[in-house]
Amino acid sequence: MRVRHLRAPLFAALFLLLLVLGRHRLPTARESHASDTRDPGEYLGREESDNEREGSEEGKGEEAERRGEDRRRMEGSGKRQKQVVLWTGWRSGSSFLGKVLTRALDATFYSYEPLHMYGVKVMHDDDDAITRKAQTLLKDLILCRLERHPKHGYYLHQNEFLFDSCRREKSVRSASLCRNTSYVSGVCRSADMNVIKVLRLSLKFARPLLRDDDLDVQVIYLVRDPRAVLSSRSTKPWCQMSCRDPETICSLLEEDLKQASLLSKEYPTRFKMVLYDEVCDDGSTALLDVMAFLGLPVTEKQERLLPSRRDLSEAEGNVSRAEVWRVKASFGQIVQPIQRLCHSSLERLGLRVFASKEELRDLSRPVLLRPPGI
Repeated sequence: MRVRHLRAPLFAALFLLLLVLGRHRLPTARESHASDTRDPGEYLGREESDNEREGSEEGKGEEAERRGEDRRRMEGSGKRQKQVVLWTGWRSGSSFLGKVLTRALDATFYSYEPLHMYGVKVMHDDDDAITRKAQTLLKDLILCRLERHPKHGYYLHQNEFLFDSCRREKSVRSASLCRNTSYVSGVCRSADMNVIKVLRLSLKFARPLLRDDDLDVQVIYLVRDPRAVLSSRSTKPWCQMSCRDPETICSLLEEDLKQASLLSKEYPTRFKMVLYDEVCDDGSTALLDVMAFLGLPVTEKQERLLPSRRDLSEAEGNVSRAEVWRVKASFGQIVQPIQRLCHSSLERLGLRVFASKEELRDLSRPVLLRPPGI
């Protein structure tokens, strides 16, 4: 009898417990999966607003974890990424050489003119806030820290390795994924080679990169005959004011060549000057020289890009690419002002100074007299 009396309260308590669990039950595995249907690729590809990205602590944690995984994967594989900065100016052959460098290794992340947002000018003031921002951006690019610069899409242009990576992710729109800086940073870190083309900064700002212990970067300084540079710039509507001013061009070139002379002595294995006119004159030899500097073999893809010594596109006949400007440039408005203001730089680069228009047009007289003497 006593057992029956005890059984009733026990059943009542059990009933109440089941009622509570029914209201606050844990979701099943099926329901847990249905509550968040986004896979990792969909999350990475989602176009978040700045407020969402900055306001979500969970999102920050996930980004940090992904960065850590990329870093550990790179370190674990023992892979050492080759970091190369192509330093140059407008109309100096950088589009060609940049493309050649990206063909050195299949997995090459390429940042094409990442400082374009700063306009058509060369920054050379150490104390300028904008110049410091540009330097910070450049270092972050070398270290693949693109999360710090979510507003810019400078890595999208001519970056075939990135586009191929985005296209392989079938679960998301590749355009969205390629604009997600967390994902792009991971792709950058996974690349065997990281190439950055820099215009708009004086060459003296290469020094902080070369002496930075966090970096293992090599700098290729590409320079071209300033007469050819001005001849080309003078035809471009976007190049006005200081961009096509002979005095400015010669002043910047003289300063950069002084820096190049010092850097080549201080960092002989990490800094190299390349004269575009030599590349055009003997592309195979120039390419071998550049790739030896980088410690890489020449590839067939690179060889296919080399210009022929003669270009039949000119109405005047067979003209080498390095000398096209000689049949187009005004002797009085372009050649003479540059020769007067850039005389020491032309001498240092081993380039001929022309005494007359007739001598300029006489293509039997080579422009290159000797290798550059920096």
